[in-house]
Amino acid sequence: LPPPLLKKMKHVALFVAFLAAAHAQTVTQYYCQGNTDCSSCTKSSYDLGNCYTYPAPYTNWQGTWKSQQVTCSNDKFAVNVYTDTDCTDGEALWYDVPVLVCTDISPAEYPLYVASVKTSCSASENDKLGAPPPPTSTSSPSPHAEDHNDDDGGDPCFSRDTFALSATGETIPMASLRSGDLVQDGASSTTRVIVNQHREATFKSSLVEIEHANGKLALTPDHVLSVNGEFVPARNVAPGSKLGESEVARVVCNAGEVINPLTASGKILTQGGVLASTYPEWIASYMLSSTLVPLPLSLSNLVSFLFPETTQAYYDAVIEPLVTRAHPKYLKEALPAALYPAAFLVGDLALAAGFGTFALASPMAAVAVIAAVVLQKWHK
Repeated sequence: LPPPLLKKMKHVALFVAFLAAAHAQTVTQYYCQGNTDCSSCTKSSYDLGNCYTYPAPYTNWQGTWKSQQVTCSNDKFAVNVYTDTDCTDGEALWYDVPVLVCTDISPAEYPLYVASVKTSCSASENDKLGAPPPPTSTSSPSPHAEDHNDDDGGDPCFSRDTFALSATGETIPMASLRSGDLVQDGASSTTRVIVNQHREATFKSSLVEIEHANGKLALTPDHVLSVNGEFVPARNVAPGSKLGESEVARVVCNAGEVINPLTASGKILTQGGVLASTYPEWIASYMLSSTLVPLPLSLSNLVSFLFPETTQAYYDAVIEPLVTRAHPKYLKEALPAALYPAAFLVGDLALAAGFGTFALASPMAAVAVIAAVVLQKWHK
């Protein structure tokens, strides 16, 4: 090639390399949950222009988001969130803050969310940020953190140290409940545990800790409980709210391991007399409005009534891992409301069929089948 053309190609290559380097430029953010002065933070690094998919959908006061992208312009650090996983649909600006300045990003319309950030948009600014103050135990996880909790936003539950009330009124750890156990779901009513989620497999999640006149209760932000006489997500609870007759004094964010006993009525009475649903926001209204199918009548409910121990083992061994990989909430988002009953019927049939296969494959089932055959031949 002629020397002038080679020179031009070299310049183009250098320019392309420069653009690639700029595109891959790493920026830094200190995300400080639970404080407004950047006194306790988690450090995260991002490449400008890259799309970051959350391990699980993240819900805040604006909506539910599945990915985010960071941009820098005019000494401003901005975070945009998206409703899809590749940063193309449902864009919304989360916050836009000046670099190297601790900025309070707590929204006035949502008092439960308290956070601040300190950011940089260049390598030289990264050095000026210094080391972040270490996060405290009261800082709740966020989609910005490098280390995500296993179940952040994926499967709403109660804190693992929550207590339920037995049929006789005694407090009992939720973590000890199994399929078939009876618990209170009102001042004078009881219900049966269909299955206890996360009994064997432990997960950590963001929690809303609610201090009220009769005690304390922690549950995930989108778990539903009775507030001021209505079933609403826990993230809507604020000081002054009423949990039954008990007034809320304080609400803080933290994180911890979770548990969730599903009951035949869809409700459970927790420590301090707080009534909560056993279902998360995405399905609670549908389940609590059910008068016949899927609650209280369903094949899954019948199976758990007849074979509680095998049902709990089936859930722990088969359903829990399956739901962890492919949560049904995404199927609900894709279906029109008119198809919900049909979807529940198909799901119920699939669960019952899976239970039958699991039960027949278990050692105890094999022993029972052999015993039945022996008895039949003996009677002949």
